[in-house]
Amino acid sequence: MKVEELRRERELLQQSNANFIEETDEINKHGEYEFQRSQLAHEFRELKAQWRENYYSTLDKKKILINNHSAVVDFGKRCRKMYELINKYRGMTEKQRQDLKINDDPGLEKEIIEKLKKQVDEANLRLMDEEHNFESRLFTSKYLY
Repeated sequence: MKVEELRRERELLQQSNANFIEETDEINKHGEYEFQRSQLAHEFRELKAQWRENYYSTLDKKKILINNHSAVVDFGKRCRKMYELINKYRGMTEKQRQDLKINDDPGLEKEIIEKLKKQVDEANLRLMDEEHNFESRLFTSKYLY
C-alpha cells in the first residue's frame, strides 16, 4: 500500500516535471523568456540609476538645508543681540549716551585708519613692482619668438 502511494507520487512528480520542461522549452523556443528577462534587467538598471541619482540629489539638498539653517540660526542670534543692544541704548539717559560717546577714543580710530592706509599703500607698491617684473620677464622671454 505504501509502495503504491509512493509510485503514484513519483509518477505525478515526473509528469509535473515533464510539463514544466515542456512549458519552459516552449517559452524559450519563441525567445520570449530571454527577451523579457533582458528587458526587465535593463529596466531594473535604469530604475536603479534613477534611484541613485535621486538619493544623492536628496543628500545634497539636505546639506544645503542644514547650511541654510545654521546661517539662519546665526542671523537670529545676531538679531537678538542687536535688539538687546538697542533696548539697552534706549534705556540709557541722555547723559549716559553722551558718556558712552566720550569714552570712544577717536584718536585710536585715527591711528588704526592711518596704519591700514599705510598697509594698503605698501600692498599697492608691491603689486606695481610685481606687474613691472612680470611684464619685463614676459617681453624678454625666449618663448616669445
